[in-house]
Amino acid sequence: MAVASSSLVATAPQDLVAQAAESRRNRRLGICVIENISAEFLEVKGTEWSVDHKFFLGNASNPNKADLWNKDD
Repeated sequence: MAVASSSLVATAPQDLVAQAAESRRNRRLGICVIENISAEFLEVKGTEWSVDHKFFLGNASNPNKADLWNKDD
């Protein structure tokens, strides 16, 4: 089975929503990585994907160093 890979950069939350919708229409699986998430992304993603904004907030915060896996750094 061949696997296609692509890297898309969404500059606005609506771009990411459109890219995800296109992937669903084409029956492609994908992973979405959002770095430095803004309040606008939180609102749009939570609404579009029916995810509580607290989920994103909990994952967007910087963890306490004591809680990291590699504590030797």
